Amino acid sequence: MAQRKLGVRAARAEAQEFLGTRLPAEFPEGELQLLDRSCIEILVAERGPHLRLSRAALVAPDAIWAVASISVESCAGHFERRPVIHLAQMCECAMQAALLVTAANVNYETVAPILVGTGDSRALAKTLLEPPLTLLVHAQKIREKLGVMFVVNSKIFANASLAARLDRVNFVLLPKSELGVSINRAEARQ
Repeated sequence: MAQRKLGVRAARAEAQEFLGTRLPAEFPEGELQLLDRSCIEILVAERGPHLRLSRAALVAPDAIWAVASISVESCAGHFERRPVIHLAQMCECAMQAALLVTAANVNYETVAPILVGTGDSRALAKTLLEPPLTLLVHAQKIREKLGVMFVVNSKIFANASLAARLDRVNFVLLPKSELGVSINRAEARQ
């Protein structure tokens, strides 16, 4: 998870290549960190079928771009003849990206960001999406309060167009010792 300071254009090009998809024009300045699945698993507690993000490009410290591949099987039972990626799946991707940008701002070995709500936000899907499809998720930290509360906005893109958004995702930090979460990375991987 080495950080590198690049110009905006070079960082955007490297992030696009790593993520395997085009990024919208907006790309912030900052140190670039490329996170594969194993790096993502160090930062978040989700595993297996619940962890939707496979790769991420963190532009330290406040923005992240990530990709999630949604399969037909993961949409099974949602409109039998025409499976669609439902809003809950898109929100799950958005919340995981928001969690990643929050985890990147704290000492993730001792504290865990816990989702506590979405404020007065309303999740909004702009279109029906058919799987299989790779979603591009953008999360941007918009506020930090007292170093223990983070507020993040997320957008989901499909085929280079905005497909959904989830604003004001709120996380609080709790000590991992109070949650019974292993602080030792080696223990976590066993």
